[in-house]
Amino acid sequence: MRFLLVLPLAAATLTAALAQRADAPRPIVILVHGRGQLGQDTASLRREWKRDLDSSLKAVGLAELADQDVRLAWYADILDVDSDSACATPRVSDDSLTFGDLARGFLGFLAAGGSENESREMRGLIGELLYAVDPARRCAAERRVGDVIDHAAKERRPVVVVAYSLGSLVAYGALHSRSSVDKDEDIRLLTVGSPLGVRPIREMVFGEIGDTLRAPIVRAWENVYDRDDMFAGPLEGMTLPRTHDQTTHRAGSDDPHNLGRYLRDPATGSAILHLLCQAPRRTTSAACDREQVTGSR
Repeated sequence: MRFLLVLPLAAATLTAALAQRADAPRPIVILVHGRGQLGQDTASLRREWKRDLDSSLKAVGLAELADQDVRLAWYADILDVDSDSACATPRVSDDSLTFGDLARGFLGFLAAGGSENESREMRGLIGELLYAVDPARRCAAERRVGDVIDHAAKERRPVVVVAYSLGSLVAYGALHSRSSVDKDEDIRLLTVGSPLGVRPIREMVFGEIGDTLRAPIVRAWENVYDRDDMFAGPLEGMTLPRTHDQTTHRAGSDDPHNLGRYLRDPATGSAILHLLCQAPRRTTSAACDREQVTGSR
């Protein structure tokens, strides 16, 4: 008789647990690319990068991301030397030229000529330089990425920004410049192959910030880098709360700064798992349960 009385209670508990899992909010993942993507097929690249990312998620026991939940924050066109996209900047007079104007003119001259592949590579490099030296162009790129993040945040689901290389600078700039913090927003950041961990590059772009990076709207930050990647490094030692570094797991003969290599590495899947399993909006899954048992950071 006692066994029969326990059955309804056990069934109710199981039903509640399943309902909690079913109601757990799906994360939105926003991919922020690096340099040199001008002229690429954005839809094809998003599918390719999602496939690579799904492979690292599978390695840590997470399911593939829903296609509609993976978005791309595209800014390559803004950093093209021929683009007119820029934030308004004050001028002394209508005839005055800013440093950004001079830089665009000189870099545009450098981009002229050469084969199609050489021109694309040069334009990618020039876009990177424009981001560093032209505040108006930098502002426009960060605003583009910030708009994608803002749109996703309005859906009141966990937002994981996966930012690579130059894209990590753009994403950080967008997140750092947010003037207010909405307590209902849930934005988490994963940087891979990020030069934010390389002090000379960090200070060339953002000035003399020393060992201080601030992004108050970011609830948690994971940074994945390869020890052989000369363009990336750890964030350890910086005054950053809720931040953790991970090194890549797999050595390879290919370029250590390659995006696909980063996205496929189990360290990236582990970093996303940790981001998704954190409060306040924990993505409930068996993988999160295992992380709690094995010891979360």
